[in-house]
Amino acid sequence: MNDNTQAAGSGALTTREFGAVVGKFLLDGHTVKEHSNLTSDNVEALYALAHGEYDSGQFQQAQRLFGLLCTLDHMQRRNWMGLGASCQMSEDYKGAVAAYAIAALFDLTDPTAGMHAADCYLAMGDREAAADGFRYVVQRAGERPEYASIKQRAAARLGMMSPGDDKGTT
Repeated sequence: MNDNTQAAGSGALTTREFGAVVGKFLLDGHTVKEHSNLTSDNVEALYALAHGEYDSGQFQQAQRLFGLLCTLDHMQRRNWMGLGASCQMSEDYKGAVAAYAIAALFDLTDPTAGMHAADCYLAMGDREAAADGFRYVVQRAGERPEYASIKQRAAARLGMMSPGDDKGTT
Protein backbone atom coordinates (compact mmCIF):
# COMPACT_ATOMS: atom_id res chain seq x y z
CA MET A 1 0.00 0.00 0.00
CA ASN A 2 1.44 3.41 -0.91
CA ASP A 3 0.91 6.85 0.67
CA ASN A 4 -2.09 7.66 -1.46
CA THR A 5 -4.15 4.56 -0.75
CA GLN A 6 -6.01 3.43 2.29
CA ALA A 7 -6.75 0.03 3.67
CA ALA A 8 -10.22 -1.17 2.75
CA GLY A 9 -12.69 -0.27 5.44
CA SER A 10 -10.10 1.49 7.61
CA GLY A 11 -11.71 4.92 7.30
CA ALA A 12 -8.23 6.48 7.41
CA LEU A 13 -7.41 9.43 5.21
CA THR A 14 -4.84 9.00 2.50
CA THR A 15 -1.78 11.24 2.63
CA ARG A 16 -3.21 13.33 -0.21
CA GLU A 17 -6.60 13.68 1.53
CA PHE A 18 -4.94 14.57 4.83
CA GLY A 19 -2.81 17.20 3.09
CA ALA A 20 -5.91 18.72 1.51
CA VAL A 21 -7.68 18.90 4.89
CA VAL A 22 -4.66 20.47 6.60
CA GLY A 23 -4.14 22.89 3.71
CA LYS A 24 -7.75 24.07 3.86
CA PHE A 25 -7.51 24.41 7.64
CA LEU A 26 -4.43 26.62 7.38
CA LEU A 27 -5.63 28.62 4.37
CA ASP A 28 -8.87 29.37 6.19
CA GLY A 29 -6.78 31.17 8.81
CA HIS A 30 -6.87 28.53 11.51
CA THR A 31 -3.76 27.86 13.55
CA VAL A 32 -2.45 24.84 15.40
CA LYS A 33 -2.18 27.05 18.50
CA GLU A 34 -5.91 27.65 18.69
CA HIS A 35 -6.51 23.91 18.79
CA SER A 36 -3.97 23.23 21.51
CA ASN A 37 -3.87 23.77 25.25
CA LEU A 38 -1.39 26.60 24.86
CA THR A 39 -2.43 30.02 26.11
CA SER A 40 -1.30 33.30 24.63
CA ASP A 41 0.98 33.67 27.66
CA ASN A 42 2.55 30.28 26.88
CA VAL A 43 3.22 31.32 23.30
CA GLU A 44 4.65 34.68 24.42
CA ALA A 45 6.96 32.83 26.82
CA LEU A 46 8.08 30.55 23.99
CA TYR A 47 8.71 33.59 21.78
CA ALA A 48 10.73 35.23 24.57
CA LEU A 49 12.75 32.02 24.95
CA ALA A 50 13.41 31.86 21.19
CA HIS A 51 14.42 35.51 21.14
CA GLY A 52 16.69 34.96 24.15
CA GLU A 53 18.40 32.03 22.42
CA TYR A 54 18.94 34.21 19.36
CA ASP A 55 20.30 37.10 21.44
CA SER A 56 22.73 34.76 23.20
CA GLY A 57 24.08 33.43 19.90
CA GLN A 58 22.36 30.04 20.13
CA PHE A 59 21.09 30.33 16.57
CA GLN A 60 20.32 26.68 15.90
CA GLN A 61 18.27 26.41 19.09
CA ALA A 62 16.53 29.68 18.20
CA GLN A 63 15.86 28.26 14.74
CA ARG A 64 14.13 25.22 16.25
CA LEU A 65 12.06 27.36 18.60
CA PHE A 66 11.03 29.85 15.91
CA GLY A 67 10.19 26.89 13.67
CA LEU A 68 7.90 25.59 16.40
CA LEU A 69 6.31 29.03 16.71
CA CYS A 70 5.74 29.12 12.95
CA THR A 71 4.04 25.74 13.20
CA LEU A 72 1.87 26.85 16.10
CA ASP A 73 0.88 30.14 14.49
CA HIS A 74 1.82 30.46 10.85
CA MET A 75 -0.02 33.80 10.65
CA GLN A 76 2.49 35.75 12.77
CA ARG A 77 5.04 37.69 10.75
CA ARG A 78 7.39 38.03 13.71
CA ASN A 79 7.69 34.23 13.97
CA TRP A 80 8.79 34.03 10.33
CA MET A 81 11.20 36.94 10.74
CA GLY A 82 12.71 35.23 13.79
CA LEU A 83 13.03 31.96 11.88
CA GLY A 84 14.62 33.78 8.94
CA ALA A 85 17.11 35.59 11.15
CA SER A 86 18.03 32.39 12.99
CA CYS A 87 18.52 30.51 9.74
CA GLN A 88 20.58 33.38 8.34
CA MET A 89 22.86 33.46 11.37
CA SER A 90 23.23 29.65 11.17
CA GLU A 91 24.26 30.10 7.52
CA ASP A 92 21.16 28.23 6.34
CA TYR A 93 20.59 30.86 3.70
CA LYS A 94 18.03 28.90 1.68
CA GLY A 95 15.93 28.37 4.80
CA ALA A 96 16.29 32.04 5.67
CA VAL A 97 15.14 33.16 2.22
CA ALA A 98 12.10 30.89 2.46
CA ALA A 99 11.17 32.24 5.90
CA TYR A 100 11.71 35.85 4.82
CA ALA A 101 9.55 35.28 1.73
CA ILE A 102 6.66 34.17 3.93
CA ALA A 103 7.23 37.06 6.34
CA ALA A 104 7.17 39.51 3.43
CA LEU A 105 3.69 38.35 2.46
CA PHE A 106 2.27 39.63 5.74
CA ASP A 107 3.30 43.23 5.02
CA LEU A 108 4.06 44.00 1.41
CA THR A 109 4.84 47.61 2.28
CA ASP A 110 7.74 46.75 4.62
CA PRO A 111 11.00 46.05 2.73
CA THR A 112 12.83 44.62 5.76
CA ALA A 113 12.31 40.94 4.92
CA GLY A 114 13.36 41.63 1.34
CA MET A 115 16.58 43.27 2.53
CA HIS A 116 17.50 40.26 4.64
CA ALA A 117 16.64 37.86 1.82
CA ALA A 118 18.81 39.85 -0.60
CA ASP A 119 21.69 39.65 1.89
CA CYS A 120 21.20 35.87 1.99
CA TYR A 121 21.29 35.64 -1.79
CA LEU A 122 24.50 37.63 -1.75
CA ALA A 123 25.98 35.27 0.86
CA MET A 124 25.05 32.31 -1.37
CA GLY A 125 26.79 33.94 -4.32
CA ASP A 126 23.59 34.52 -6.30
CA ARG A 127 24.44 38.03 -7.43
CA GLU A 128 21.49 38.35 -9.80
CA ALA A 129 18.91 37.47 -7.14
CA ALA A 130 20.69 39.69 -4.62
CA ALA A 131 20.71 42.66 -6.99
CA ASP A 132 17.02 42.09 -7.79
CA GLY A 133 16.33 42.01 -4.06
CA PHE A 134 18.22 45.20 -3.34
CA ARG A 135 16.45 46.96 -6.23
CA TYR A 136 13.11 45.73 -4.83
CA VAL A 137 14.00 47.13 -1.40
CA VAL A 138 14.92 50.53 -2.84
CA GLN A 139 11.68 50.63 -4.82
CA ARG A 140 9.51 49.34 -1.95
CA ALA A 141 11.01 51.77 0.58
CA GLY A 142 10.19 54.67 -1.69
CA GLU A 143 10.40 58.02 0.06
CA ARG A 144 8.98 56.82 3.37
CA PRO A 145 11.15 58.13 6.20
CA GLU A 146 10.73 55.00 8.34
CA TYR A 147 12.56 52.99 5.65
CA ALA A 148 15.18 55.59 4.71
CA SER A 149 18.06 53.71 6.37
CA ILE A 150 17.17 50.35 4.84
CA LYS A 151 16.82 52.03 1.42
CA GLN A 152 20.26 53.59 1.87
CA ARG A 153 21.81 50.22 2.84
CA ALA A 154 20.23 48.48 -0.17
CA ALA A 155 21.39 51.22 -2.54
CA ALA A 156 24.92 51.04 -1.07
CA ARG A 157 25.05 47.26 -1.54
CA LEU A 158 23.92 47.66 -5.13
CA GLY A 159 26.63 50.24 -5.71
CA MET A 160 29.30 47.99 -4.18
CA MET A 161 28.42 44.94 -6.28
CA SER A 162 30.98 44.85 -9.06
CA PRO A 163 30.61 42.62 -12.13
CA GLY A 164 34.02 40.97 -11.51
CA ASP A 165 33.22 39.80 -7.98
CA ASP A 166 32.75 36.04 -8.47
CA LYS A 167 32.09 35.33 -4.80
CA GLY A 168 29.03 37.54 -4.64
CA THR A 169 30.24 39.37 -1.57
CA THR A 170 30.86 43.02 -1.10
